Amino acid sequence: MIKYIVYEISSGRIIYWGESTLSSVEAMNADEGQEVLIISETATPDTHYVLDKGLVAKPPKPTEHHKFNYDTKEWEADKVRCLTLLRRERDGLLFRCDWTQVADCKLSDSKIAEWASYRQELRDLPEKYNNIESLSEVIFPNPPA
Repeated sequence: MIKYIVYEISSGRIIYWGESTLSSVEAMNADEGQEVLIISETATPDTHYVLDKGLVAKPPKPTEHHKFNYDTKEWEADKVRCLTLLRRERDGLLFRCDWTQVADCKLSDSKIAEWASYRQELRDLPEKYNNIESLSEVIFPNPPA
């Protein structure tokens, strides 16, 4: 069995990979703009790309919130994904304290105001952290005691 990859010629992005017999690999017809390359080591889209018909190892991925830029051949923070994850986490925290703002809430007026302030801090997080590269950069406010 031999290892092979199919990659996008313009970017070097590996589309899929596998193992097969030599005759099967030689008989493969890649789609337009793609090429089959026989390789000696295991390569996946997460670990390698192709440059000048040769396999190149990607540098280590800094965080799970990074994506590989095939033009610059470097990892870049996926800021859209980070903001989406931030909003998802924030929305969950807001949901868990919705009860503090309903008309028949048994909290004192001062506690209701504390919770309202906390909830506003949560709603302000995406604007405050609009340029984050990792969710670990976010400092979430503490809920009232």
